[in-house]
Amino acid sequence: PGAVCLGDILENNGYRLEYYGGASLDFAGKGNFYRTHGFNRVVGFSELKVRVPVGSSKSSWGWHDDDLFNVVGKRVEQLIRDDEPFGLVTLTLDTHHPAGHESPSCTNIKYKDGSNPILNAVHCTDKLLFDLVERIKELDTRNNTLVVVSSDHLAMPNTVSHLLKNGDRKNLLFILNSDLPDQVIDKTGALFDVAPTILDLLGSNQTNLGFGKSLLREDAT
Repeated sequence: PGAVCLGDILENNGYRLEYYGGASLDFAGKGNFYRTHGFNRVVGFSELKVRVPVGSSKSSWGWHDDDLFNVVGKRVEQLIRDDEPFGLVTLTLDTHHPAGHESPSCTNIKYKDGSNPILNAVHCTDKLLFDLVERIKELDTRNNTLVVVSSDHLAMPNTVSHLLKNGDRKNLLFILNSDLPDQVIDKTGALFDVAPTILDLLGSNQTNLGFGKSLLREDAT
């Protein structure tokens, strides 16, 4: 409770913060973390029951990404219309190891020959995420919204690990806004650095946070 996190900083600067996830808020104390660090609304598996269509299926983790993103898209639309500073955090579940949990709406969307389940799940969520980002871009007529997409960790053992181990594995971070120049930041960083990078892009004078430093600066991470 005493830590100063990204949520606390944004709340102190007038942002309305909301979290939406398909899994239980009890997992890893997630709900309590958000509630004690500036988030006005915290929505998880139980809270989504009244928002997803009747009869929606779920995985062992919770609601599928297609149902979650539908709720999130509607909420983002309202928040953008309200024209007040906001931050909305959501996450995917369908790409979870070892075999993924492909959303029902993607039954006819397969990766290549469809023989590898985790690749089908990732391919599906990739499409769902693309659709959500495009929806946000259409709504954000004032070009006033940052879209941040980040992994939380490298893929754990799954049905494509034999291919992943031969590649150059990195966590994913990309940030979208048409005011930003197209560029690749090719420097060594870590997930510690995501929060201060976001603060930097929002115009904050604070470009360090904990062990993290903005990836847009020349300072060593």
